[in-house]
Amino acid sequence: MAFLVSTPKELERFVERSEAPELFDYVELGGILRIETKPLRVIYPSRKIVGERIRELEERRKELIREMAKVRRIKNRKRLLDPLKIKHAILKAVDPEYRELAEAVEVERLLEDERGRKIVEELQRNKEYREKVRLTLQNSPVYRNRKFGDFVEKTEEVKGNLIDGRLKRLEEALKKTEREIEVLRRLLKWTR
Repeated sequence: MAFLVSTPKELERFVERSEAPELFDYVELGGILRIETKPLRVIYPSRKIVGERIRELEERRKELIREMAKVRRIKNRKRLLDPLKIKHAILKAVDPEYRELAEAVEVERLLEDERGRKIVEELQRNKEYREKVRLTLQNSPVYRNRKFGDFVEKTEEVKGNLIDGRLKRLEEALKKTEREIEVLRRLLKWTR
């Protein structure tokens, strides 16, 4: 006789946990079983259905691993041969006016942010813009008590928190997927 079970409590009526822990694990993950009790075997899901689900989950696992690698690359991204940094180093070495302004503006911090990079680009290209920035730093009450690159630090902190949260969610999804694959593989021995 065949029975449909969807909870561990229902399954306990027909089989001991120690006899078939794989079945209990599957039901705890939200699976539904149709079982025959004598001899104990799973009618539904069939071996074919379980195999297809395992293949789907393995694809999902690969996608999650690729996504995690992508997010980690974003988190660790450093520009090695950055033309803007190279030009900054050259100007800092040969132009004392630029060097002084670059230190006041904290160009190294600005180079880490897209908006800051636009400011640095303009500083390098336009002498009038440099003069306006220098005057603003000298005369503006806003910049006397704050560093010019503070927004970069705050932006990087927010980006870091978002990236860390995304990584954590991906890691949890990967663990869940791997657990489900393991349970389904163990369930295969009970299917026909």
